[in-house]
Amino acid sequence: MKILYLTPNFKNYHAAYYQYDLINSLQKKIEVILWGPGYGDFDSSLSLENVFDKLNLTEKDILIVGHGWLSDIPVNSNSKKRYSWNKSLNEDILNNLEYCGVYDFCAHKGKKICILNKEYVSLKEKLKFIKKGKFDLALSHYSNCEEFENDTDTKFIFFPCSVDNKKFQKNIKYLDHLNKKYDLCFSGLLQNPYIKSQNNDFFNLRKQIQSKLFYEIFQIPLINKYHNNKSIFWNAYSDNSKLNKFLKILGKYKKLTFEEYLDMFKKSKVTLNTLSPFNLIGPRYFESMISGSINFCQKSKFYSKIFREFEHYIPFKSDLSDFNEMLDFATSDTKDIKKIIEASYALVVENHTYDIRAETIIMYAKELIDNK
Repeated sequence: MKILYLTPNFKNYHAAYYQYDLINSLQKKIEVILWGPGYGDFDSSLSLENVFDKLNLTEKDILIVGHGWLSDIPVNSNSKKRYSWNKSLNEDILNNLEYCGVYDFCAHKGKKICILNKEYVSLKEKLKFIKKGKFDLALSHYSNCEEFENDTDTKFIFFPCSVDNKKFQKNIKYLDHLNKKYDLCFSGLLQNPYIKSQNNDFFNLRKQIQSKLFYEIFQIPLINKYHNNKSIFWNAYSDNSKLNKFLKILGKYKKLTFEEYLDMFKKSKVTLNTLSPFNLIGPRYFESMISGSINFCQKSKFYSKIFREFEHYIPFKSDLSDFNEMLDFATSDTKDIKKIIEASYALVVENHTYDIRAETIIMYAKELIDNK
């Protein structure tokens, strides 16, 4: 069995790593043929069956629509700039959901899997795409994705984000929780510009936390006002380009290199993590856990399939009424905290690496082929 994996080339894309990490893990375990914009032999004029013929693939091979094949921004939005990293895209299809090319998946006689990405964007259109394509299986980062089965006539399986454990090496010295440089770290977007019309706690929660931690002027964090004067690494940016310029000038935000990103976790006792839009659990939960940094996040039922409160993370209420109290506990050096650090690390290494995710995909694919 081989995998034809439909995806744009993410090699030079630095906004997220999970797409590329999953592909790399798959390539280590099975023959994977990557097909899409940015790869030298990609030809958008070919039909899906032409592609299979060209690559000498058969119905014994599996087709996977990867994370990036469907647009991760609202359909019909002015979005060309978002894909400036990929010079080979055809501008005529940038406003379509399937922006990498239009294939008749329904006509494909072999087995096919779709990996759903960023469910908070164009979800209705994405589910229609899965139903129309008659996919055999869909994988989703949304923990309650079985809700989508009735609308798509397709089996859905929860497929969480993960971490490349070889990049995030744990060092025993980082278990010295008390002597880390930072009490709390956060690096990322305060608001997602594509969900303003949605009623989602994510839209305001990070802003509210910043206001709780700092004295601000025009959303610029200036002075730490936390009652115990915690040492905070705060590297937040907004969806406002002008504001971001001021943040950079004032030294309040910089784009971290990957090495700086790794170092941030290892030097921090606690990492602030909040659910992404549509209550998705992002990669940073796993990245902080494998780095020996306590996961500090709002209480939510959406963690229950992966994490347990006070075993793998320390929760705070969404109204922030116990935020200070829980942060004091998270930054303490008690036996309970050390147990959380060790249990979190073990959970990720044993269950949530991209090598494990790759093995899971291969297992699903073989089951589909064998049951054909």
